Amino acid sequence: MTQDETFWTLQTAITHGGGFMNRLAGAALAADADNKAKIFKTWPEIIEKYGPNSALYVRPKNPETPHLHIVDHGGDFNAYKK
Repeated sequence: MTQDETFWTLQTAITHGGGFMNRLAGAALAADADNKAKIFKTWPEIIEKYGPNSALYVRPKNPETPHLHIVDHGGDFNAYKK
């Protein structure tokens, strides 16, 4: 799977899975590449039930990349200090 498909597979699992699957998919999103691979190897049903070839798979047509947020601070880094 591509990184995009992996992300949306995990988002689908979070949305449609039960409590355990929701937390497991959340852990996979936070995991580094090695631990993410371990999760998918240990629980192949994540891909089977929520992956690109499943009926539940959800990926918006033009998804915004959720992990990239550009903030214009105008060069004033102190503006964000409290």
